[in-house]
Amino acid sequence: MQIRLIAGAVGVMLASVILAGCQQTAGGERERPASAERRGPSEGRALVDRAQQQEKAGKYKDAERTLREALAVVERDAGTDSGSVAVLLALLSDQNANVARFPEAERNLERALRLSERIYGPQHPEVAGIIARQVQINLLLGRAAEAEPLARRNVDILRRSYGPKHPFVARANRFVAAALGGMDRHEEAEKLRFEILDTVQNAWGTEHVDTALALSGLAWTYVDTGRAGEGQDLVKRAVAIVRKVGQVETGDLAFALLDQANVEIAAGLYADAKTALEEALPLMVRAVGAEHPQTGRVLVSLGEVNAQLGTFEVAQRMLDQGLRMIEEAHTPGHPEYLGALLRTAAAYRAANRGGEADVFYERADAVRKQLRQTGTSI
Repeated sequence: MQIRLIAGAVGVMLASVILAGCQQTAGGERERPASAERRGPSEGRALVDRAQQQEKAGKYKDAERTLREALAVVERDAGTDSGSVAVLLALLSDQNANVARFPEAERNLERALRLSERIYGPQHPEVAGIIARQVQINLLLGRAAEAEPLARRNVDILRRSYGPKHPFVARANRFVAAALGGMDRHEEAEKLRFEILDTVQNAWGTEHVDTALALSGLAWTYVDTGRAGEGQDLVKRAVAIVRKVGQVETGDLAFALLDQANVEIAAGLYADAKTALEEALPLMVRAVGAEHPQTGRVLVSLGEVNAQLGTFEVAQRMLDQGLRMIEEAHTPGHPEYLGALLRTAAAYRAANRGGEADVFYERADAVRKQLRQTGTSI
């Protein structure tokens, strides 16, 4: 999946640190490159801006290349032990992960963590932001047991900085709940999901995007424990909230509808899922573009439900198109591509095309073998 960070406090300083003329180093001093005044906006910041646009367009390979260039520029101008380098390493790790270069992503995060701890101290929110990225990679690769202690450290840092009832803490607790669910500790996960919901409702009220996200998280706990019908009720409540307060331009409603549809697919409610996905598709195209891998996700899900509902010719076109878009953006070794292959195989199986389904299952097995070389549990 594309990594969509919900680290809370992290991210506020990411671009601004690079934009600043002065850079803090691991020794604590502040440095200004001699050429800063005459260059105007920094070369590094311009490259980061370009990378952000490339990422927004789903051009993750291009974004990764641009951020490598930005890192080299910042290391040249600010030294190799500055806060800006830690920021660039974190941003680069996102794109490493998006194109399935997980060992490199983890190495970059380890270096960013060491730098951030030396510069800011081990209990600073910037450190929590690096740890949040480490958690997400572990969760993406199915390493829930490794993710849990990191997720709890992330929560502890933010709790220390903002207090136990701050919504940043609730956002960070989503990672803990996801790790618990990944270890089949569903009772603990459900209890924590209710705590998260209570915190964000008290902070923001019942009609806020964070409240919708909390409801969606709880819905998936219900799915994992065989209560998909209850889960559908929760994601419908989440979608209703996002319709009122979300931003169409950023894809809030499209992602909420996709989440609803995936819960409905898990519940076997294919007609309901099709309705949600047909609304989500043009919204996703509007938000991210027709060739974006997130649009590909909607197409694969829509192809799956069409196959289940008996309209396989329509399904096949959607599956082929969505699978191609995900493969081109993420590369064939990514968990998102694995998930799309498995959904495509299930769709062919539902259409009684077992031979073709087996081809996709074989491709999925090859991706699994590739991922296991990175220590994944998928």
